[in-house]
Amino acid sequence: MKRRILLFFSFLLLTISLQAQTKFEREYRLDANDVPLTAKEYLTSLGATKKIKWYKEISQTGKSIEGKTKINNACYSVEFDTTGVLEDVEIKIGWKEIAPQTQGAIRQYLEKEFDKFSFQKIQRQFVGKPEIVQLAISSDNPNEAVTISYEMVVKGRKNRKVKLYEFLFSQDGNFIESLPIELRNTDNLEY
Repeated sequence: MKRRILLFFSFLLLTISLQAQTKFEREYRLDANDVPLTAKEYLTSLGATKKIKWYKEISQTGKSIEGKTKINNACYSVEFDTTGVLEDVEIKIGWKEIAPQTQGAIRQYLEKEFDKFSFQKIQRQFVGKPEIVQLAISSDNPNEAVTISYEMVVKGRKNRKVKLYEFLFSQDGNFIESLPIELRNTDNLEY
């Protein structure tokens, strides 16, 4: 009996550790009335004047609330914990908006990892205190108290296998982390 219990818990721990090594996210639309006031006010303070779409996000790291909107023609994704405390601000950018030295470091890292790769999505990520993040976004000289990094979804081919990955690189292009992305199984075709 003790052996079965030990075997069961060993299997459970192995399953949990394997899941923690894969990126998964599930987003559900959230009514604006269910969003903490501090989160709504923060997006307004960033300059969000257009419609904000709110989502509840469940991922390998837990639950959060995310507001998506356009500000000055840029796509913003602002993530909060479930109480409305800012976690990060991500702004969708193009490859050419990254400094050439940083591009070189990122490209060099990815060329070692993959036979072939392409960028599916690139975001500049700001992490720090809400008021300092707000200043960093609007300034060309961000405060040192804000961590700026690049979150990238990369389609990579290695040993004839193609897979999606999420990479995080520092502002200088140094590798921070990567996770393979788990795609949801759906019964519907998505175009």
